[in-house]
Amino acid sequence: MLELFADWITGRALTHTPNTLRTYRTTLRHLRDLQATGKSMLTFQAVGTAFAKRLAEYLLTHRQLRDTAVRKNLVILKCFLGWASEQGYPVNPEYKKISWQRREPDILTLTRAEVMALATLDLTQHRPLDNARALFLLGVYTGLRFSDVAALRPEHIQPDRLRLTTQKTRTTLIIPIRPEARPLLERVVDGTLRPLPNQTLNRYLKELAALAGIETLTERIHYAGGKRYAHTAPKYEFVTTHTARRTFVTLALEDQLRPELIMKITGHKDLKSFSRYVNVTEDAVLTEFARVYEPARV
Repeated sequence: MLELFADWITGRALTHTPNTLRTYRTTLRHLRDLQATGKSMLTFQAVGTAFAKRLAEYLLTHRQLRDTAVRKNLVILKCFLGWASEQGYPVNPEYKKISWQRREPDILTLTRAEVMALATLDLTQHRPLDNARALFLLGVYTGLRFSDVAALRPEHIQPDRLRLTTQKTRTTLIIPIRPEARPLLERVVDGTLRPLPNQTLNRYLKELAALAGIETLTERIHYAGGKRYAHTAPKYEFVTTHTARRTFVTLALEDQLRPELIMKITGHKDLKSFSRYVNVTEDAVLTEFARVYEPARV
């Protein structure tokens, strides 16, 4: 079965992004590791709901994965089994019942003031960080995923909009260009904006956020095996490439752009997936509450 899984991944090389293929290979590696323990033999008939439970326990205890990552691995396995069933392999029909409850982790976004602090930060003494800041701010101003920011080319840039096909979903997006983004896009045109590996950029972003004073104590919650875990640290420790796209969505909503318009820009297909990018900040709640309920001052 695992040999067929490997062939299934190879067969998707023309239609899936390298990042997606890497996640498939990671799932395959977990399955091979689990089989190597001798506790589970992976045959089509053996892979049902009981096996899925063993795999989830293995990922939680041996790999220390969170609920979201466990669910992703099970979804990939289920997708493969669905394909195998369509090809006529003797798949255990229980595969359709494989599931894992996902509790959404906290969403981290920057406030408008924090974005401004980053944008105006003097990097004279920190030149290597300037490129990282430009990549991050392009995500904040356009809502693009990091993979799409890294893939921006001059031909994607038109006078008033960006037009490009996304790396992950192959969706063609039309994104109006904000004035703040123009100087950064000029760096794409002249070739002075350089892509960075995701891990490297995340390290630089934490350093940038610290320099910009984005240090409010922040509690982050995640779940593993249904258990809740909390970690409190200065906010800059939690800033990653994902923060940019989520910040774009949250600030656009605060600016009263309609959700369906924002979804058109970001490429989200439904409100459920879109909602995972929305962070209603404390400041936004207080501002709106005051606007509606505080009496007008003469």
